[in-house]
Amino acid sequence: MRDRQRALAVLLAVFLLGGIAGFGSFYLWPGLKTGANADRVGGSEKRHPRLSEELGLSKDQEASLKEIMTESRRQYEAVRKEIAPKLQEVKSQTDQKILAILNDEQKAKFEAFRRRMDKEMEARKKRGGEPKW
Repeated sequence: MRDRQRALAVLLAVFLLGGIAGFGSFYLWPGLKTGANADRVGGSEKRHPRLSEELGLSKDQEASLKEIMTESRRQYEAVRKEIAPKLQEVKSQTDQKILAILNDEQKAKFEAFRRRMDKEMEARKKRGGEPKW
């Protein structure tokens, strides 16, 4: 029973960490759209007019804002590319540890669970989830 509770706690922790990572990359860092979402990288440009209007920016300030956001997006992408393999490694190691404590039936259920979570994450990425500012 204690092993089962430990497995569930680890599984919950992995799920929560995935949610936090997803939140961070899509809500806090809206310029990180890559891969399947590369066509939406320009999403922040759509917010520039709204931000410009709200702040009452001049044309020169708007141009500067666009440059700032473009450079920021490049920096975010560089950081994302740098940490993505490390995050994937932690995820893989965690999955292997979880699988090691499960019986065959539980392993099959865990694999199905993992596939569902991956599909849900992809669906969230496709929906965008960018802040409206």
